[in-house]
Amino acid sequence: MSTAQTEEGEVGRYDKHIEEENVKIANRIAMERTIRIDEAARKLRDNNGEVSIRLRIPTGEVENAFGEKQVVYKEGEYETKSYKFRKIATSDWNLYTLKRAELQNESAKPITESDQNKIADLNNRIYEYLALKYLGVPHNDYIRAEWDDIKLAVEACNMITENANVEFEFKSKKKQQTNNNNTDEELLPVSIPPFNKKEEGTSPKKTYDYED
Repeated sequence: MSTAQTEEGEVGRYDKHIEEENVKIANRIAMERTIRIDEAARKLRDNNGEVSIRLRIPTGEVENAFGEKQVVYKEGEYETKSYKFRKIATSDWNLYTLKRAELQNESAKPITESDQNKIADLNNRIYEYLALKYLGVPHNDYIRAEWDDIKLAVEACNMITENANVEFEFKSKKKQQTNNNNTDEELLPVSIPPFNKKEEGTSPKKTYDYED
């Protein structure tokens, strides 16, 4: 085997290794993101559908590096507002899924400058649409919202909806004691699939399994 062939083989193995590592990183990031959204959905449920979102406080406008007027906000100072999760109509969900499919189709095309602008604009509009429908966040609040807060809140609402709309209420469940004839009432939340994980460190343990 020639030196060139050997070097080519080493480059190929290196490229394959890099590709495999990139896949692992992408999978890990996706898993961490899913866990974070899951936790936010649980917290939303535990707070009876209420979520607090930080809104930046505007101080004026400046011309940015692109020659455009841009609002300037106070650094590290926020106004906090609470919003409440609400179920959305089937028509709202249908429109969202159609726009999501449109976004996926556009993202699959060869990228051009105009395509990128369209993809970015459509993605932004989808988030704002869901924030309004799920949480009643008006436009003026949405554009001031801390992005991490609003994005996570919307994705938590979406997780709940995609896994069957949750009822934010508690119902009483009779639990039979195995050691005696007494019964004791345990308040269990109506389930949110796939939130089946048992709470640890409590006695008796509560599960979030839904009932048929």
